[in-house]
Amino acid sequence: MYSCSPVISFIIATFNAGETLRRCLNSLLGCDTHQIEIIIKDACSVDDTQNIVTEYWDRLPIRFICQRDTGICDAWNQAVTVDGGPQGQWILFLGADDFICSPQRLEATVAALGNLAENAEYAAAPVTLVNGDGFAVDTLFPSRSLKRDLPMGMPLPHQGLFHRRCLFSANRFDTSLRITGDYSFLCSTLKPDNLVYLDLPALVCMSLGGISGNLEGLAKRNREVLLVSREFFPDCARGMLWKRLVLSYLFNGLSILLGAQFAAMCADCYRRLLRKTPLWTARPPLPGAMRLPENLANTCNCQRPVFSLLVATLNRQQPLQKFLDCLLEQTIGTASFEVLIADQNPSGFLQPLIDGYAERLSIRVVQVPNLGVSHARNVLMPLAQGQYIAFPDDDCFYESDTLLEAQNFFESRLHVHAIQGSWSAPGMDRKLICTSNRVCTLLSIFKRGETYVQFFRKESVNYIGLFDTILGPGTGLPYGCGEDTDYLLRAIEKGLTVVYAPSVHVHHNEVDAMAIMANKQKIISYATGRMYLLRKHKLPWWFQLFNIIYPLLRIPFEEIRYRKYRLIMFKARLRGFFYVRSSTGFTD
Repeated sequence: MYSCSPVISFIIATFNAGETLRRCLNSLLGCDTHQIEIIIKDACSVDDTQNIVTEYWDRLPIRFICQRDTGICDAWNQAVTVDGGPQGQWILFLGADDFICSPQRLEATVAALGNLAENAEYAAAPVTLVNGDGFAVDTLFPSRSLKRDLPMGMPLPHQGLFHRRCLFSANRFDTSLRITGDYSFLCSTLKPDNLVYLDLPALVCMSLGGISGNLEGLAKRNREVLLVSREFFPDCARGMLWKRLVLSYLFNGLSILLGAQFAAMCADCYRRLLRKTPLWTARPPLPGAMRLPENLANTCNCQRPVFSLLVATLNRQQPLQKFLDCLLEQTIGTASFEVLIADQNPSGFLQPLIDGYAERLSIRVVQVPNLGVSHARNVLMPLAQGQYIAFPDDDCFYESDTLLEAQNFFESRLHVHAIQGSWSAPGMDRKLICTSNRVCTLLSIFKRGETYVQFFRKESVNYIGLFDTILGPGTGLPYGCGEDTDYLLRAIEKGLTVVYAPSVHVHHNEVDAMAIMANKQKIISYATGRMYLLRKHKLPWWFQLFNIIYPLLRIPFEEIRYRKYRLIMFKARLRGFFYVRSSTGFTD
């Protein structure tokens, strides 16, 4: 049972923000109004803010304060000292252009806050960053290394930072700061034991923009951060802060000299170098179903499976059985996924195997002609009902938490459209695998980007389209690989965010180079497929050259028995390079 007093007081400071305030209030309509109160502090707006608030009087628990202030910090101070004060146990400060992701996430957050100890005065959660069109573009996570990060700026996203009401009994925001009052307040009130982290998906979507969310505002923010850092951490080195300040002034200078669009492009290029998602430049049109908040996927939706696993199989009964066995052990539960199998074998070949799992797994088998793996997957795509889609090989297998990790990754990062997981051979030490998440680029996905480690939102697959049936094994064409990398390249080229997530782990055997050497034509088809792929996506000439000579560079580090394989691969790629240019019709 909930208490009669609200758990969370949302404080929204506004000034002529009626256009976005409506979206903010709409996002709260489906919430349990007994658990929240909304305090709107308006600085005497001259737009329709008051009329909009009036529309919601009967539907939301709103307290409206209309009086002048000197800025955002003064507005917050007025809101926390309103007659009677905020009634919620916790206070969360929102901008008028922010909004709640979903009522379900608010319910989970309320439950988590209710279980915290009394000494917890701060609770930190992630925040989803959205652009002006309502698309998620990044996720801001609270720092877990405050000793290192607090002197360098606000380490906890403010829209995800819940303040215990008692913090304001003796503390106020510094009104001399135009932008970083939240950072200064945190520095003065944070203690070694009064902060907890909420391991939940983001509750709040923060709109990119405002005074600190644009390139011009970043320079002002960085300048204030430097001042606050000097005050509270006088002995700390601030080289990183100076670097940020100089860069922000540089981008502002570019904006003045060469235009805002050019400056935004340069700022995003710098973010890409840091393997971060671009923020400032406009994105290509994305599928409407991926827009927030109207069509945010309901994580409690039980009308369709969470995952659709699309498997193309040919002549592999025993490996397929091992894969189906691993699915029975998934911690996400077998009711949370469906298995669609494109059977390229003679009719009845798989039936005894499938019958053994019919009552334990949701399996659908579709008989398809043997026209290649890309064609087989394309047949299955329209049949998939899951929120997320994966393309496991028939000879790979998942760890028990693979699907749960993928689901958690997607739900905690609304800006991510596709995941490139990690993989290892059975028995390989996972400590050798890179453990950090990072945004994939057109070049980085060539490293371990096989199809069986790819996981997509259903909307992303609909947007990217079908696999290229020219590429991949089984087509009868010279291009025996590359359909997997091609799919990720197309995703990135369409503006989708693909992230390498090593926690989503798959097992697959290493390529048996000695076995492949017995089939020289297979090596040639692999090499020709790689060269076709590079040519198709017009990747830089130096990268194409590197792909050709890479097998030679590996020779000194290989065992003697594998050196011949590398030499054959080099010759095949060199031959494929010229073959593709003479036969595909591509133009530079």
